[in-house]
Amino acid sequence: MVQLRGHHLLCVQFFQGLGYSKEFIQKMYELLKKIEEPSTRILLTTSCDYLCQACPWHNEYTCTISSPSEELKLVERDKAVLSYFGFEEHQLITAGLYKKRVDLLLPKLDLKKICGNCRWFEICNSKRGQVD
Repeated sequence: MVQLRGHHLLCVQFFQGLGYSKEFIQKMYELLKKIEEPSTRILLTTSCDYLCQACPWHNEYTCTISSPSEELKLVERDKAVLSYFGFEEHQLITAGLYKKRVDLLLPKLDLKKICGNCRWFEICNSKRGQVD
């Protein structure tokens, strides 16, 4: 089982081998491998998760790259993504269900509305243009 923040459900869709550190990038590749298996269980959260563990800005409970108000924005982004895909915080899903929802709903997502203020937005948006 892996624990994932809501907004990371989008990050994995647009990942291009970039990240905060080599460790973070490696962790993302490991996650991508795990969720290829439809039976992999994913516990949804709005706090630090599987990917955050490898981020240089992670401390025990929060992201230190941002201020408390920025962390609240991340939580709101998490909630917005979870809601968009019809999921809830603390819900346990399978990677198979996640993939079905992504295939159905991602093409209709207003990425700028949810992720427009993210440092990775332009990179993700350019990859989205290649996928759509």
